Amino acid sequence: MEIATTLPKGSSRLLQYEFPSMGMTLKIDIKLGNLVARGSFSVQNPNELTQDFFVMSNGNDIDYFISPELYIQSTTDDDDDGRHTNDANVYLSIVGLNDNNAFVLNTTFGDTTESIPTTPSTGTSVLGSMILMMVALLCFFLFI
Repeated sequence: MEIATTLPKGSSRLLQYEFPSMGMTLKIDIKLGNLVARGSFSVQNPNELTQDFFVMSNGNDIDYFISPELYIQSTTDDDDDGRHTNDANVYLSIVGLNDNNAFVLNTTFGDTTESIPTTPSTGTSVLGSMILMMVALLCFFLFI
């Protein structure tokens, strides 16, 4: 389900989703501004005091996996019987942080986050760095 909207600073958009057993991914394409997405499995309008998780855009798009483990950790009763405190829902509060904020929100089942490809390290090893430093110091002292 795709939601496109704008929010002024401090305003929020409240959403509710049925939480799938395999977890879900929030994908928020930031068109303008910055946002914070707060989530709760029990509070319908989560804020910084009642959230189970949050993620901020900080000038970037949001690609965040809400894991089944997070759901279990956040909803298990404290009396150790393994029961959960609520239905399998996740409540979101998307809050605008700048004067003008525009975004497109998509949710997907499971972990569909895009991993950042890792590139082989082109840096020198610690030993190599130490040798280069020693050579540089030796040259410095020899030519003073």
